[in-house]
Amino acid sequence: MARNPRLLALLAGMIFTGCSGPSRIEAPPWRPASSAAKAMDLWDEDKDGELDSGELRQCPGLARDVGAIDTDGNGAMSQSELQARLEAFESNGAGLKAASFLVTLNGKPLPKAQVRLIPEEFLQGILEPAVGETNAAGILRPQSKSADLRAMQLGYYRVEVDSPLIKTETQRASIRSLGALVEPFSYAQQTIAITD
Repeated sequence: MARNPRLLALLAGMIFTGCSGPSRIEAPPWRPASSAAKAMDLWDEDKDGELDSGELRQCPGLARDVGAIDTDGNGAMSQSELQARLEAFESNGAGLKAASFLVTLNGKPLPKAQVRLIPEEFLQGILEPAVGETNAAGILRPQSKSADLRAMQLGYYRVEVDSPLIKTETQRASIRSLGALVEPFSYAQQTIAITD
């Protein structure tokens, strides 16, 4: 078998000088215990040690994940349940993950919409925002501000959407209740639904 001298020279150079690909993107500095405590301080209005469905309206990104967080099945999330979920995110070790969302307006794809995913308040200072524009089919593939590729950090986000097609106050109010979740355990596309 003939050998390619250029390939051999390249391999030898890599062996002797070392080869480096893109550097690994570090995971965010998760602080599960203090973040879970902060969420309770922010939204546990009745101070019962849990966030119920009414209190979760204030943090729509977190509300999207209540089914996974509420491990005792009582319909609310406790501080320890939220801490355990954040610890699972931390142990995954991911710096970034590609995420895909379908953005709709009254059930139809919303093209050319400017979308911002803002970390929920209890994760601000840990996660960074991500931004993107929907394509003609309403698909959004957001990018964290410091990333070089279309990917974002794991976590819980509020959603902001700007589009000339959003015209009514009811639609704007609908946007204020939108949240997004980027988790390590699923690659399913989420729908961000704006309605009248």
